[in-house]
Amino acid sequence: MANPRRTTRRTTASRPRPTPAVAVNVAAPTPQAETPPAKRVDWRAEYSYVVNDLRQLGIVTAGVFALMFLIGFFL
Repeated sequence: MANPRRTTRRTTASRPRPTPAVAVNVAAPTPQAETPPAKRVDWRAEYSYVVNDLRQLGIVTAGVFALMFLIGFFL
């Protein structure tokens, strides 16, 4: 049996919405200075320390897992 008490759904469409004020810029556009071309960056040289840190982290992680495996095998 269905619930005899119905709930009404409130919608925002029934309420009038205020219109936002729009600012209009009437000033003449200013000329933009040209930006210099971007320099080429050697990402491999810039972030070589990240690769070294990840390699060291992988080695330490593999060592810890091997140690856990050996301890679990013998205990």
